[in-house]
Amino acid sequence: YGTQYTISISGESEVKTGSTITLSATTTPAEEAVAWSSSDDSIATVTSGGVVEGIAEGSVVITATMHNHQTITATKEITITLQA
Repeated sequence: YGTQYTISISGESEVKTGSTITLSATTTPAEEAVAWSSSDDSIATVTSGGVVEGIAEGSVVITATMHNHQTITATKEITITLQA
C-alpha cells in the first residue's frame, strides 16, 4: 500500500513576547524535510528550524508541512503572553 506519511509537532504551547520556544516535528518516514509557517507573523514568527518568537499578545497556529508531500501537515496552537 505504499509508505504511510505522517507528521506531528511537539514542544511548548506558550511563549512570552520577546522570547522564543523551539518546536520539533517528527515525520514518518524519519528525517523528512519540514517547512514551518505561522498563521499571523505579527503575533508570532517561526524560523525554518521551528523556533517560535513571540511578537505580540494573542494566539497563532503554527503549521509544519512535509516538504516533499505538501498535503501532509500538522498544526499546533501557540499562545503568546506579555513579558512581565
